[in-house]
Amino acid sequence: MSFARVSIVYRPLYYFTAYIVFTLFLAIFGPVEYRNFDILVVLIYISAFLVLFALGYFMGVNSKQNTCIYKLEGDKLKRILTILKWCIVIGFGFKFSELILLLLGGGNISLEGAGDAYKATYEGYERGQGDKSASFILSIFISLPLYVAMILGIYYFDRLNFRYKTMLIMIFVLFLLVNAFGQGKQKQLGDIGIIIFTVLSLKTARMSDSRQKKRVKSWMLGVLFAGFSLLLYIWVLRYASNNVDLSNINDVIHPSVYFNSTDSIFSFLPEGMQFSLTVFSFYLTQGYYGLSLALNMDFVWTYFIGGSYTTMALANQVFGAPLLLVDTYPYRAGLEFGWGMDKWHSVFPWLASDMTFPGVLVFFAIFAYVYGVAWIESYRFSNPISIVLLSVMTIGLVYVPANNQLFHNPGAFFTIFVLMIIWITKRKKYNFSSS
Repeated sequence: MSFARVSIVYRPLYYFTAYIVFTLFLAIFGPVEYRNFDILVVLIYISAFLVLFALGYFMGVNSKQNTCIYKLEGDKLKRILTILKWCIVIGFGFKFSELILLLLGGGNISLEGAGDAYKATYEGYERGQGDKSASFILSIFISLPLYVAMILGIYYFDRLNFRYKTMLIMIFVLFLLVNAFGQGKQKQLGDIGIIIFTVLSLKTARMSDSRQKKRVKSWMLGVLFAGFSLLLYIWVLRYASNNVDLSNINDVIHPSVYFNSTDSIFSFLPEGMQFSLTVFSFYLTQGYYGLSLALNMDFVWTYFIGGSYTTMALANQVFGAPLLLVDTYPYRAGLEFGWGMDKWHSVFPWLASDMTFPGVLVFFAIFAYVYGVAWIESYRFSNPISIVLLSVMTIGLVYVPANNQLFHNPGAFFTIFVLMIIWITKRKKYNFSSS
């Protein structure tokens, strides 16, 4: 196997490792300082995590692959495109209805008003309490078709006709209008960026035409830069809606946090850019501080349902089980150290509430194995099921320094649960030759 081919096989591992190292660097040397931050214990734990993740990934990409390969044509192609088109129609219809409901409810579609919209969206919100509205429940089941539409829509874009291409583009536009501008949310914008990066990285890895590859990479980087700039701007607007800027943020931020604006790696930048990048650093690093607190706490078992808001809500509301949120590491860190549920603790304390911190390392080794298999089947065989699973898992990995995003959100939880069942039972029928 050539060096270039080896590089492609391990590319997701390189990217993820570099991302974790970068966020750790920001946590230690960045402009946001944390009181009593046990850096050493976090470094040891994250190092063990990266080693076991790499081991699981290595075993995944080198596992025995299915030898039954099909041609992407005829009934197989027609079935994939039919499912994709239905997902696009469902996704477009749902997002358009969200826009109509937002406008009928007095919502305002404005970039400048995104900060105020965010305040209004979460006014009276209590973290961990389930939304039982019909629209929210519907959104859970629509999540899977939406993910399929966005992920495979990008991958098979050239195979769609003008009508479906237009609806697909409108899905992305509606996410921007409804979620980013109308509600001031950033997660959906971040998810879209992750999906675009994952799918186009896969497509470029499979391309043999160097000029086409360069053109796609340039387009991808341009879109991601624009999205990142918009993300930073919305952050600033959200703080501005509370009259917070670089001059007074230390007066209103958590007592365990200090924003160092005079002696930081961003001090040479203009003040406005300093503030947005400092907030971005806080976004990426606060989870490591929460992890350091949790690593110094005793274990209280939450019976394999405390690692996710979704499983806790289901167990409580459907089966009458006690709400185990109070026994989780993040909740108890709030009681003991004041680093409460409105802050992040990374994914590890959430999962460790169910399986201990050493157990989480084993879990991620298995996770990495599946991730490696999904990547190799996506890269070598254009397996559409693996492509969707790969993209959704990548979203979960990007949020590792923040929280258990993949299992907290009911829609994402439903999606990954159903996807895993489909992937295990059906994926071997959808490995295609590159010809």
